[in-house]
Amino acid sequence: MSNLKKGLRRQYGSTMVEFAMTVSLFLLLTLAIMEFVLLIFDMSRANEMTRQLSRLAITADPVCDIWGAGSGCSGSGAATLTCPSGSAVTVDLSQVDTSTPTPPDRGPTGYRMLELAQDFLPAVQASNIQVSYNCSNAGTVVRPLPIPLVTVRLQNFSRPFIVGSFLGLSTGFGFPAFEVTRIGEDLYTEG
Repeated sequence: MSNLKKGLRRQYGSTMVEFAMTVSLFLLLTLAIMEFVLLIFDMSRANEMTRQLSRLAITADPVCDIWGAGSGCSGSGAATLTCPSGSAVTVDLSQVDTSTPTPPDRGPTGYRMLELAQDFLPAVQASNIQVSYNCSNAGTVVRPLPIPLVTVRLQNFSRPFIVGSFLGLSTGFGFPAFEVTRIGEDLYTEG
């Protein structure tokens, strides 16, 4: 009987080591699953964000003067949209007015788009959002301005790993580009 007790006492230490290894692997797997779920959730929010931004872009004024009535758009790829056969006008939100308005003014479209984007993903910056206006060949001949195709794109956005940041890892996941294209609204009525 005493030999049996000695054998059990010797195995008690190995059981503790096995338990510690198993629990640490289980916790690592659980944290990895949680990180993956949060990543998929944020990707879903990014997709919905671009959809909502494209809706705002077609219902609000353009983020810059694409028709050239004023100073036009500034930035790389920016110009005045001329239809038909004109080239697209593309600007980052960092190149347009995103200044905070004074109430009761709702603010410029660039500000409203950035505010909406940060409601979905608080870490998104103005330089991550690109808006492009292109000719659509839609509308009537009596309409003074053509109906634009509006493309909103989330680009160069990365999400840091939440669990990894607790462990001292500074890496993150770079999102693929999310892009939504919609035709602008034609609210023009004759006469």
